[in-house]
Amino acid sequence: MVSFNWQSYTGDLPDTATSWAVAAAVSPRARGFDTSRWNHPGEQPIDFQVAYDAGYSFWAGRLSVGDYYIDPWIERDYAAASLTPIRKIVYHVPRASLPAASQLAKMSEGLRLLPTRPDAIVMDVETDAELGAAAVTKCLKDHVWSLRQWYTGKLILYTNLNYLTHYITDTCGLDIWIAWPSTGDISPLDEWVMWQKSFAYEIPGHPDKTVDLDVFNGDEAAMLAYFGVLPPEPEPEPEPEPIPEDEMNLAYISEQLGVIQVAIQNIRAELMDVTPEPPAPPEPPEPPAPVVTATYQVTALDKAIAYFVSGMNKAEPPGPYPIMEQIPTAERTGQPFKNLPGQTVKVVRARVNADGSWDFWEIYGVLRVGTKERLYLSNADGKLID
Repeated sequence: MVSFNWQSYTGDLPDTATSWAVAAAVSPRARGFDTSRWNHPGEQPIDFQVAYDAGYSFWAGRLSVGDYYIDPWIERDYAAASLTPIRKIVYHVPRASLPAASQLAKMSEGLRLLPTRPDAIVMDVETDAELGAAAVTKCLKDHVWSLRQWYTGKLILYTNLNYLTHYITDTCGLDIWIAWPSTGDISPLDEWVMWQKSFAYEIPGHPDKTVDLDVFNGDEAAMLAYFGVLPPEPEPEPEPEPIPEDEMNLAYISEQLGVIQVAIQNIRAELMDVTPEPPAPPEPPEPPAPVVTATYQVTALDKAIAYFVSGMNKAEPPGPYPIMEQIPTAERTGQPFKNLPGQTVKVVRARVNADGSWDFWEIYGVLRVGTKERLYLSNADGKLID
């Protein structure tokens, strides 16, 4: 990979939006944009429908930074984007100087503000170079390892060439979202999933005239497939208009009427000779889905998830309710819930469908004793726990 000094880069930025419009017009790639609170001058909202109608099919919003900040516009932007077909992504800025567990807890706090699971979570790694490559890479790896225990969507790494070259020694197998401002159509990387092409692009529906422009490495159908979204079904073809009666062959009509009359006579004759059977009794209604309290055993729960579960257990109405409690054992009688392999816990808000399937988010590392079934959880409103 070519060495690149991001701080001193001054080349290949567009002088006007015209060159970007020309590049976008000839590119088959799906287009999108990413925002934070800084893209809301005067607290003005984004019109996501206008942006979607103009051809922008995905959006990434800043969720959180470290363990101390949730973007004040993420909840409103996510709700507005949810009213359109735009695909929704959120990004977190990890800080190598802070513990990963507390940062993941802040992420979980932000994710619980969202009505649905985002299509992807992005790690925005562009800070803490002064701590060195080992610290920056360890912070990324700690985040990715923990996220993979409970998040089943796409995980993406956003960064620039300077960090990718000098400070990230292990990308953890994540797809790359590369920051590289350019009016051209050739990416600096051979393999990438998204490309941030401009830091100052004017996008319809935005109060800010300097928005980040992004492209997906493929057309819109490829983007939907990447996120596991089925394309919309084509509209049915209109039925042909009926032929006016005066244009049809009257002889053919008469012939068909004769055939129909003979068929009706045959059906009547058969009905006269057959005694109708009594109607079958109605089937009993299906029993309601049972609410179960099951015993599970912790096998590989990491500290970030334990922190989250502990927080949910302490919450009071109208917030989330307790989701699991410890069953005292001879070894740890009366102790509070701790992250210890072999710890026995009781799920107090699990639910299973009538057909035996589970409705809720899967948290890896918690298995049912005996059957080794994985655990699914939800909060009091029935929303999936991220």
